Amino acid sequence: MIAIGAVGILGLLHLSIEYQAGSLAGEEALNTAGFLLQAFHRWTFMLGPNFMLGLNTFLYSYLLFRTGIVPRGLALFGMITAVLVIIAGLLDMFEIVEPMSTAKGIIALPVAVYEMSLAVWLIVKGFSKQNLERLRRS
Repeated sequence: MIAIGAVGILGLLHLSIEYQAGSLAGEEALNTAGFLLQAFHRWTFMLGPNFMLGLNTFLYSYLLFRTGIVPRGLALFGMITAVLVIIAGLLDMFEIVEPMSTAKGIIALPVAVYEMSLAVWLIVKGFSKQNLERLRRS
């Protein structure tokens, strides 16, 4: 999603280069295209880091919770933090908080703590061998 939004900004850059070179006419049409590309970037930037991150984190945390290959408390914490990221995205979408505001950062901060905790857990402890063996048999 973020890469798609970056393409929108590159399109805006190309549009401005062509306008400056004088090869495009119709300033009102160019303004409309520019606003469209900016809106495209804003929506993909909002949907990618907020909703897709939240959905992805919730799904893999749920799978980790169900399989038990990491401590259930850690996986449950991941599901809770995923919901917080989605809530932060909704607050941004309805313009209750600004995209780069402190409030949004504080709401979404627990997911960073979760992801770092999960990484440390996997590096230090790894997956539970008993649960991995049980998964292989099923």
